[in-house]
Amino acid sequence: MRNARLAILTCRSIDDAKRVIVDVRELGVVTPIIVRCYENGDFEELISLGAVHVVPEMLESSLLIGGQVLSILDFDPQDINDQLQNLR
Repeated sequence: MRNARLAILTCRSIDDAKRVIVDVRELGVVTPIIVRCYENGDFEELISLGAVHVVPEMLESSLLIGGQVLSILDFDPQDINDQLQNLR
């Protein structure tokens, strides 16, 4: 985890996501964390705990996460947009 450039959490509940984010941050890991939750709720709290982006469960959530991953990994924004449009 310490060498990871990005962490993606897919959790059923917000409480599960909170626990994982807190555990990761308590280890001193500063890797960006994107969270996808099935359960809707207080996504702002997940951000305050250390997530950089929270995606609620929805039809396009996987595409949104993919776009965020590519953006964080410094892919060209136009290439990202083109790829996502092709997948849609």
